[in-house]
Amino acid sequence: MLWETGSTNIVMLCGSVNAGKKRCDEFWPKKQTEYFGNLAVQMKEEIRHDEWIIRQFIVTMRDKVRHVTQHHFIKWPQLEQAENSLPLVRFIKNYRLLRDRSTNPTIVMCSNGSGRCGVFIGLLRILDNNGRDVDVFGTVAALRKYRPYMVQTLSEYIYLHQCVLKFINDVTTEPLRRAPTGDGLEETVF
Repeated sequence: MLWETGSTNIVMLCGSVNAGKKRCDEFWPKKQTEYFGNLAVQMKEEIRHDEWIIRQFIVTMRDKVRHVTQHHFIKWPQLEQAENSLPLVRFIKNYRLLRDRSTNPTIVMCSNGSGRCGVFIGLLRILDNNGRDVDVFGTVAALRKYRPYMVQTLSEYIYLHQCVLKFINDVTTEPLRRAPTGDGLEETVF
């Protein structure tokens, strides 16, 4: 899927193992190059934060090379309700700064592909709308037209609201630094 879509960003919202049960495969090498069919994946860099990990990969197919970034959020409990919205808000702010803004899609994954993915995509859509028309219900309804059960549980729906509220409250008190672009606006509040 990574190669077919041209994606250079992966967002992973679950751990490989949670509560002693395997939740998803690790599709990246630890040190050396690994082969997945005709794709070669090499770990270029891994940066660990308290709440997430950023991994840089070099993916090669024949003579074509692509640089891919994985944004791995590791602080979302698998079988429990996420209560603190601050870690996810920080993660999504970091993702928005680092993501490749090409027209290629970002691959968003969790253990079942709907609950956490729905919260992340819903929050991203609301934030990318620059705060205009903050409509959580409408956003979730629109996502569910394409994939059933996006934002799967009531607790996830409440958590999405908490994240939006946290982001709105923080936007006036916490400046968000973005990578220098040369436009003279290196420190911008989103």
